[in-house]
Amino acid sequence: MQISHSDIPKQKNLMLDFLYEFQNVEAFYRNNFRDNNNLAERFELLSTRSLLHRQKLVEIIKEKYSTKDASQLTKKNINSLLSKKTLAVVTAQQIGLLGGPLSYFYKIITAIKLSAQLNENYPEYNFVPIFWLESEDHKFENIESIHTFSKESNVIKINYQHGFNENDRIGHLGDLNITNEINSLYKQIGQNFGDFEHFSDFDNLIKSSFSENSTFGEAFFNLLFRIFDKYGLIIFNPDNKSIKFLLKPIFDEAIENYETLSVLAIQKSAKLEKSYHVQVKIHPINVFYLTENQRLRLEPYEEFIRIGNKRKNYTKNEIKDLINSQPEKFSADVILRPILQDSILPTAIYVAGKNEMNYYPQVLPFYDYFGLPSPLLYPRLSMTLTEKFLTKKIAHYNLNEFNLFHLSEEELLNQMTNSTGISEVENIFEKARNEINYTLDRLSEELFAIDILLKKENDEIRSGINQLLQILLDNVQKKRNSKSESVIRHSKIIHNYFHPNEHLQEEIIGLPYFYSKYGKYLFERLFSEAKITLFEHQIIEL
Repeated sequence: MQISHSDIPKQKNLMLDFLYEFQNVEAFYRNNFRDNNNLAERFELLSTRSLLHRQKLVEIIKEKYSTKDASQLTKKNINSLLSKKTLAVVTAQQIGLLGGPLSYFYKIITAIKLSAQLNENYPEYNFVPIFWLESEDHKFENIESIHTFSKESNVIKINYQHGFNENDRIGHLGDLNITNEINSLYKQIGQNFGDFEHFSDFDNLIKSSFSENSTFGEAFFNLLFRIFDKYGLIIFNPDNKSIKFLLKPIFDEAIENYETLSVLAIQKSAKLEKSYHVQVKIHPINVFYLTENQRLRLEPYEEFIRIGNKRKNYTKNEIKDLINSQPEKFSADVILRPILQDSILPTAIYVAGKNEMNYYPQVLPFYDYFGLPSPLLYPRLSMTLTEKFLTKKIAHYNLNEFNLFHLSEEELLNQMTNSTGISEVENIFEKARNEINYTLDRLSEELFAIDILLKKENDEIRSGINQLLQILLDNVQKKRNSKSESVIRHSKIIHNYFHPNEHLQEEIIGLPYFYSKYGKYLFERLFSEAKITLFEHQIIEL
């Protein structure tokens, strides 16, 4: 079962046109992901591109993997990066507690499946899936909690009581150490899912990844490695001094000519805003400075540059000297990050989420400025997971895709109630009672004329009939209320699966429930059933 994104409420028009009406947005995206006619030519052009640091890149990745027992496929993919015939299918994401919401994993599955498909269709090249770990992000809420389903199919929030103070909340997440409060989170998960068939597998997975005193960057890397290594995924963390050394020219240029870059982004955003929305706010400088517990944006101040709210003024040359001597202290914002990524990776295709599809037009001018080929943007898988018990309920209540995605919880309940034939019966009983009494009244008049005792018998019969009707009504109401309670419970469960906390499931629900219940079968099922060429929102039954 699937549904068009255009039939799901609250979807952005820019993304919908990108998916279904590309002619409306070709000025903002250039390359249509549905058009395969020019792919061979595009790949050939990319394979002639000179990556100055290809050898160094492979060395850095191998060093990161030196302590990992990587699969032969992953090792092969890493080594293949030395060849110009190797092209990357890249995706990226911020750090998320226990892996974050399901959409994070759907991006990786898309990249892996797309790489395999391209390897079949274009055997003269090597396509490898690469996950760029955005460990320098500072959205603290991403590691504070995770939503999942309870055994009763309610949406629950599991919190990580980290104990950090407010000053830590704007810091660099990748280097943040996991505290012993993580054990309280594991206890909450055990209390909810400890009796699930595959809970021990999930418990081992998260405890071996998000272990106390490891950093969140290491934890996220380890989790993805344990799940996706057998599929050949290369996990790349740019939070590395050696990597930042390779990226110095980009940072240097982003400071030297930040005024020009800012104008380019503003002009593109202005054009975009005439017909669509602007996803990302444009800042004058696209660079952050990393301190021990802060990620501070560089801001222009008169003819100088300031780091965050610090009062010290720097000239451009002084900032560039810092970049040269301490490149690891600098980080890109959401607009500059793709440029860093594609300046050192042989990116052919980027697997994008909804937000990335929406802000990609704002990034494109930077590719031209830095002389980089812009990758083909490819939509990630979009899915809602259901289970057999839920599929049966959906069929029982005769619900369709429109009902599941469009109706509010109250509207869904009304739809389900109507489908069961449950209705107000009091009026029917009242009408029956009135008709019976009317008939008996007429009969009473005739009987009175014959014998007054017959009228008395008629009145007794009337009383008995009304008592029996009331008994029947009471029984009907009890049955109806019981059935109504069941419908109410079922409507809440269905709404929770398709609109948890008024979001799509993939946007908010994480791994704990599904992995504890289905184990490794969860990902095996998704790799088997999810169709990366469908470009619709898919409903997958586990």
